[in-house]
Amino acid sequence: PLELLAEAARRQHLASRLRTQLFDVCDMSAPLPEADLVMASDLLYERSTAEAMARRVAEARRRGSVVLVCDIGRPNRKVFLEGLRHTLPEESADFS
Repeated sequence: PLELLAEAARRQHLASRLRTQLFDVCDMSAPLPEADLVMASDLLYERSTAEAMARRVAEARRRGSVVLVCDIGRPNRKVFLEGLRHTLPEESADFS
């Protein structure tokens, strides 16, 4: 999927503005890479991953990143949203 994104950016002459990176959201010993936009998709299967993703979203938002999480109703969406409300009570989050 990252290769497809990189190719799409290249074809639209945006490659110099895009950097993709695989990242283990559960490895809290590594800081989240700097980014204007953080995107995550299809990762709320496991409770531990949903909890970690909520912490990573909070980390990204606190440094000023825009965050987009895509989910089609995986089992731990509720865990993710509860974690997000706990770590970022000043912001609202919802899936549409």
